[in-house]
Amino acid sequence: MRKAGVPIRRVVLVVTAALLLGAVLTADSVSAGEPRIVMRVKLSVRSPVRFSLHQDAAAYAISSVVVARENTLDKTFSAILNSPGEDAYQVESGEFERLSDALDMKRALEKYLSYEDRVRYSPYIAPTDRGWALRVGKSADPAAAYKIRSALAWVAMDYGLMPATVQVRTVVTKRVDLPAGGGPYEVRGGDLPGEVVLEGPSGLRVSFPCGVRVVPGNPLETAFSLGGSRYRGELEVTKKESWSTSSAELVTVNRVDLETYVEGVLAGEVFPGWEMEALKAQAVAARTYALYRRGDSLDRGYDVDDTVSYQRYAGEHRVEAFRKAVRETRGEVLIYRGALIKAYYFASGGGMTEGDEEVWPGGGDEPYLSGTKDFDQISPHYFWQNPLALWGVDLLGRLGMQAVFPAWIEPAMKSGEKILAYRFRTATDSRVLTREQIRWKLGLKSPRFKIRLAGTDETGIKAPASSLPQPPALPSITACAARRNGGEITGYQVTLDAELLVKGKEVAGPEEISPATLVIIDGAGYGHGVGLSQWGAQGMALMRNDSGTPLYSYIDILKHYYSGVEVADNYNLPSAPVGPESIPIEISNRGIWLGGPEEACKLEPRETFRCD
Repeated sequence: MRKAGVPIRRVVLVVTAALLLGAVLTADSVSAGEPRIVMRVKLSVRSPVRFSLHQDAAAYAISSVVVARENTLDKTFSAILNSPGEDAYQVESGEFERLSDALDMKRALEKYLSYEDRVRYSPYIAPTDRGWALRVGKSADPAAAYKIRSALAWVAMDYGLMPATVQVRTVVTKRVDLPAGGGPYEVRGGDLPGEVVLEGPSGLRVSFPCGVRVVPGNPLETAFSLGGSRYRGELEVTKKESWSTSSAELVTVNRVDLETYVEGVLAGEVFPGWEMEALKAQAVAARTYALYRRGDSLDRGYDVDDTVSYQRYAGEHRVEAFRKAVRETRGEVLIYRGALIKAYYFASGGGMTEGDEEVWPGGGDEPYLSGTKDFDQISPHYFWQNPLALWGVDLLGRLGMQAVFPAWIEPAMKSGEKILAYRFRTATDSRVLTREQIRWKLGLKSPRFKIRLAGTDETGIKAPASSLPQPPALPSITACAARRNGGEITGYQVTLDAELLVKGKEVAGPEEISPATLVIIDGAGYGHGVGLSQWGAQGMALMRNDSGTPLYSYIDILKHYYSGVEVADNYNLPSAPVGPESIPIEISNRGIWLGGPEEACKLEPRETFRCD
């Protein structure tokens, strides 16, 4: 049946593309009748995108087709997320005969939208049957569609256009066969909005107006290599126009089966030689977190990226331990009261994990993310062997404050005896920073730290006189090592021009600092400390009774670190609605990655981060 307002030619295009995609999905199914979930993983590669094929493939043009107008807004959030054609709400301005007119309106809209909406809804130009259309957003939320429609209406009136809320489906057309031996292939941005150009060494040069999707013959085997890594599944490259400049970036996405994706996450997150129960716990946590984040992905055009901003994804790894862990937990996810949980995890807690409200005050305060004992004594990060030491003047500078003295440090927020935030103040500035914010500004391993101050009476170093034309600089701090008797701190060996042994005074109330105050920040663990501890999971998996039988299964481990959760064996559960306001900002820990994807045995466990 033809829907009102949809040209017949477009309906035929949708049917053709649906048949084409249906054949692809059938070939990629793991077993008949089993639900298949595809993860869209943004890969960290730069333009131009160069890839090699390990098997014959076909390149298809990607297109966005309007399948319904206005009458789609009665659909529910979950119905949109689970619909087969990647449907999403968008707002369309109307059609322009000239590309320049569409670009002018796009620039006008970008000036009108707030910064957050420009990033979230990314206005872009799409070719249509009769010219060009400006489309805004890609959201599963009807309220968001109304919001951006209202914003677009103000700008569209100047052009005599009435914006319409539409439902857009991504389809593929225009097949080009790519032999495995014909590469390497290269994808570059074209001259037109959204255009990408595929080139091959044999003279192949094909333009794709809205992006290209490379579909291998057998998606369950190695499909392509890119940036030194191997991948299964499909490769998709689109061009995203910048909202702030005239530049554009190529967005490269690996469309891969969820279980294959989880194998790649284990390869990037943990050691292959770890106990199987620890690897299985990691697999369930990674699968749960991926599906949770997938629930808010329609605005982005991808579900997750391959960095620790989400989960480190190393592509295809033929490590039997990882395959076994995924195979033996296939489909299992963590739920709390019937909904997927925020399955945060990290490397090492230093003896205790933390509640999410302790690390991110004002956050979700999820009952299953509460502090608990961490069995990570085997972790190399259990205690920091080399705490951070710096002068007071350098501390203020790294926190983004002017070096005005005297200055003070004091606790600003506490939970019992635990300090959750500190206030740093001078005569001209005052800032309250959580431990997690301090962690990222100073490059610390975790937010589980204490600040100690050592003054002139301990160091013997006085602050240079500021009245001198060129005050002498403070000596450089080249090393700091903790001295412990068991777990008790006895002092810190600080290397300047000579070695000093200091103990310092812990900041428990307002403490004054000068430029020459020696600030020592010492702590435990690695990562934010919320949820599953990777080293702790390994520690629990190693525990045996007198007969050598393991004390804890992977389910025991998961229920220890996520209190009150259940393990469900059907990942096709509907996701709880996740609005943009409830999703934390994700940033990466640039200090963890120690080697390339082929060096899994050398990797430190990864972690998933967020900050306020």
